[in-house]
Amino acid sequence: HYADPCDSAVVLNIVFDRTEAQREPVRQRAQALKETGTMTIDVTLERWFGTPEETEFPQAYALCKHLLESVNGAGYANAYMLFATAQDISQEALAQLDTRVLFATGDGDPNSTPAMSHAMAQIAPNGECVVINDHRHMMSLTAIDAVNDLIRKTVNNEEIAGGES
Repeated sequence: HYADPCDSAVVLNIVFDRTEAQREPVRQRAQALKETGTMTIDVTLERWFGTPEETEFPQAYALCKHLLESVNGAGYANAYMLFATAQDISQEALAQLDTRVLFATGDGDPNSTPAMSHAMAQIAPNGECVVINDHRHMMSLTAIDAVNDLIRKTVNNEEIAGGES
């Protein structure tokens, strides 16, 4: 909505054009949160990192677990309900976005999929897509250097190796 004063943007792990099958589990999680006030932290962490035994990122796993355990349950439930019921960005809005936008996600993100990032990059006139291999939804914690490099290059209007339009 406010692209004019913005030279570029980096959008990490965003959902787009979700199918009903993709939306339903999110709605169910939001409803359960609202009704019970408790999060299924282990399930969330597994989506983000894998199981505690298989994760290659135990420090990021532990940090997120600690943060999720200390969050206000009602506030988290309200925010998650908004996420579950909000409309995705429209294709029309993306098609009118002249700002350079990098859409990036991890190849193992089950909800903010590489296909979604590719689709947005194809629609946005100055869209680019980067998929970071061997990472999931919390790649800003597990691929810190790669994510920071993408942000720096986008902000500085540099070419991104491996970027796909």
